Amino acid sequence: MFHSVTYGKNLMGSYASQLNTLQRWEVIAYIKMKQGGTATTTTTTTVVADTTAAKAK
Repeated sequence: MFHSVTYGKNLMGSYASQLNTLQRWEVIAYIKMKQGGTATTTTTTTVVADTTAAKAK
């Protein structure tokens, strides 16, 4: 599945330029959860402060 999301398959194009590696794994985990399977990957989200607003002042 990860390969299909990364490189595309048949008419589905690649999502490598829109999603980073972690986001692609999160998509796979979400799909597996919706299919009733258990996702084997656990993901953690790190909150990063937006520093562009501070630099603009």
